[in-house]
Amino acid sequence: MLLINFVREENGLYALRKDRHTEEVREKLRDSYRAQVLEIELLPNAYELIEEIRAYDMNHVGILVNPSNTRYVKDFSVILSTECANLKIHMYPIESLDREYDDSALWRGTRFFLTGLYPSAQRENMVTKHICMEDISEDLLKGIAGYVGMNHNLFVRGAGSMDFNRVSRTGYLASNATQIISEEGCSRLVMNGGESEKRFLFTGYAQYREPLDSAEMNTYVGIYRREDFDAFLADMREYARTGLVRQNRMWKPDMIDMCRFCNSSNCSVDSMQRLRVKRSGLYPCLTSDYCAGTAGEPFFRLSVRIKRDKSAAANHRDCVNCESRGSCSKCIALPEFLSQEEFCDLMTDEMRFSYLYKSLLALKFIFNSRILRPEDDIRVVTPLNQKDLCQSKEFILDEDSFLMEKRAGEREYILFSIRKAKVFRVNENFFRLSEIAARGCDIEACARAFGYETEEERRSIQAAYRQVISKLQDLHMLGG
Repeated sequence: MLLINFVREENGLYALRKDRHTEEVREKLRDSYRAQVLEIELLPNAYELIEEIRAYDMNHVGILVNPSNTRYVKDFSVILSTECANLKIHMYPIESLDREYDDSALWRGTRFFLTGLYPSAQRENMVTKHICMEDISEDLLKGIAGYVGMNHNLFVRGAGSMDFNRVSRTGYLASNATQIISEEGCSRLVMNGGESEKRFLFTGYAQYREPLDSAEMNTYVGIYRREDFDAFLADMREYARTGLVRQNRMWKPDMIDMCRFCNSSNCSVDSMQRLRVKRSGLYPCLTSDYCAGTAGEPFFRLSVRIKRDKSAAANHRDCVNCESRGSCSKCIALPEFLSQEEFCDLMTDEMRFSYLYKSLLALKFIFNSRILRPEDDIRVVTPLNQKDLCQSKEFILDEDSFLMEKRAGEREYILFSIRKAKVFRVNENFFRLSEIAARGCDIEACARAFGYETEEERRSIQAAYRQVISKLQDLHMLGG
């Protein structure tokens, strides 16, 4: 096995050299691969390295990945998997050799695994973070060994303790393993043979009922069947029309595969952050039967196949000419009851589904942070809510910015920017002018919408509107 570490040199080239991590990695991999670690001198480009690999007749290549070389490693690995068809490529994140993961970090990872929403730094890593074993065999365990890093988490579903111990103790896989045990009314997730344990409730969206012990239960809803999707869509259309969240199921539980309804930068299929492993193949989503390949295939061959499938789907959907292409996930891993055409209709609907869904995630953060409370009667400014305010035609609020007002008791007005990671409390006039600005109204339309009796009032409103627009632009809260 050839083990590679890319280091940026002052002359702009990349060096392939042994450093302190190499010996550690070799020790960890010796039992699994029994391979020689070769040291390569400075090479000017990927194709010279390919010739070097061919000269040594190598069939395994391990690449050490760190945040500084990720982009180059991606490009290089695609070339490598294309030029050397039978070569097996394994990714090993360097930082995982030096970092101890505590339980809280691993449980946060469980949320990423279930929702499909991974932090951007992890998506760029191009190493599968979570694997869920739904079938277990020696061939499958060997086949997935190259996909997962040293400290990543392995989920084992529907297995008895004997099978779980067999998986968690194998030399091929990561050190952290979580057993999913189904019980009446809930599931237990047990980490590393009992070191830590949490209770989870998995239910369809239409069947959701808030559990009595919700404080101790991690609840997730899924769009498993058509009735779940229909109930979810009905709630979202009502929310788009009113700006009011009337159902707890819209914000209290997290949603399995919620990445499907966010924008393309959140797609976990592209980066293969998670995989379900079955005898029939590898599945990058939890509620879809889209198959990316089979266990044992080189990691970047799977990546090339996914890119090909996404490109074919984009051509079929005519994504390049779609006005929603910047905000759509372009999901190819759809559940069987949801056609591509229906998904496109949803994402191009005038209610701006992707923005609407992200506003629910923002509202969940606001509630959980106790900035506002669910019982406060909150209205969120949505593309359709009070659209006739100034006869606007376009909603230009930035996709990561949200306006919320507390309507009961002492009124409060909130501007929330995910991009800036800040919550701004403003007065009523600023909020009203911000809502008008979000709808793309010109200065005359603003004055008419706000209402005035004298010319002096009109000029005062227009001056205030200019100031509000300038402030929102400074905060990057206005697009268009």
